[in-house]
Amino acid sequence: VGAALYLGEALGLSNLVTTDMGGTSFDVGLICDGEAVKTLETVAGKFHLLIPQIDLRSIGAGGGSLATVVDGVLKVGPNSAGADPGPACYGRGGQEPTVTDADVVLGILNPQNFLGGRLRLDAAAAEKVIREKVADPLGIPVSRAAAGIRTIVGQQMADLLRQVLVEKGCDPREFTVLAFGGAGPAHCTTYASELEVRSTVIPPAATAYSAYGCAAADLRYVFERSEILRTPPFFARASEHLEATRLEKIFSDLEKQGAKALERSGVRPERWAFLRTAHMRYRRQTHEVVVPAPPGPLTEEQVDLLCRRFEEIYQRRYGRGSAYREAGLEITTLRVEAVGNLPKPSLREFPLQGPDPSGARRGKRPIYFLEAGDFLETPVYSGPDLKAGNEVAGPAVIEYFGTTVVVGVKQKARLDSLLNVVLEREAGRD
Repeated sequence: VGAALYLGEALGLSNLVTTDMGGTSFDVGLICDGEAVKTLETVAGKFHLLIPQIDLRSIGAGGGSLATVVDGVLKVGPNSAGADPGPACYGRGGQEPTVTDADVVLGILNPQNFLGGRLRLDAAAAEKVIREKVADPLGIPVSRAAAGIRTIVGQQMADLLRQVLVEKGCDPREFTVLAFGGAGPAHCTTYASELEVRSTVIPPAATAYSAYGCAAADLRYVFERSEILRTPPFFARASEHLEATRLEKIFSDLEKQGAKALERSGVRPERWAFLRTAHMRYRRQTHEVVVPAPPGPLTEEQVDLLCRRFEEIYQRRYGRGSAYREAGLEITTLRVEAVGNLPKPSLREFPLQGPDPSGARRGKRPIYFLEAGDFLETPVYSGPDLKAGNEVAGPAVIEYFGTTVVVGVKQKARLDSLLNVVLEREAGRD
């Protein structure tokens, strides 16, 4: 998510869904209006932690997720083959079909060019386990069984995305999906297309994007004070009951604590930033909404603005007409996030070279596309040889050292000036 914030700022994208599909899990985060969505409470093991942190949701859906047939029904995950023995196609003793095995059978992964040719995949082993464990029990062809595995895992990921967006009151059509992880670029065309998002962006460092995020992260300290501040029911103006001077005093005290913490950490004052938020709710409610507060010094007009923001966020999350001002408002906690902006990796821009990708073309191979329901003779491109400005019409695949990008039948991929692959629905191909 940290890397997504950095990239989103560079691309002018303030609404992003981050999707990380690796070997064992599929992890989703959300960036709204340029800020990472956070949760006030999380569960680690069996322990509930009241610590603000980035809100990440995970399911057991990755390249190593196992496909099984239970009572005549195909299921995928949450169990995984892990790194050892891994998928059957790795040739390390795996005896259960996985999502990666399905991708090999469907032609999405090139057995001769996996990890740049450093690991040769055993396509025969992948086909064998899918036939024995899925196709034969269901009485269907191997290709259809592999397509079923890919479809199910795609639907599971799309369901998680939909849940995260709807829960926060967000319209998927206003968001861009950022796809990374080793398996994310190969599957994002499936889970993103179901949500009708604006576009999908795949960064050049997709396979190591979480590590890149650590390098691009800022230093953050959180300070908060719990204090109940109320308006009465049927209030006219919030500022008549929530004193601006009192709120400003609390925020200022928290910012002073944050400044001391940043100073102790060696961050220069010109790199400091303070983000104010208020936890708010209607009276007699238990669930709170985190509302961005204006920077100080607070005025009565800004207090009224804070309360209007609360009602806007509340209705966006719970539906138009759900606001209940007659109950009165409560502020339960005031919080300041002290941010130390640290130096970040530079994003190198490349001059646009035009749309023709023929210099990166590396032949064709049969690849199964779910939207076509069959194998299609598909152009293959070398990702490192594509230039900024190149455009690739689907169906196609783009092969990188650590991942493979699938361009859907009705999609177009273009490389921007940062060499991100941007997937969009191609006009006129509905």
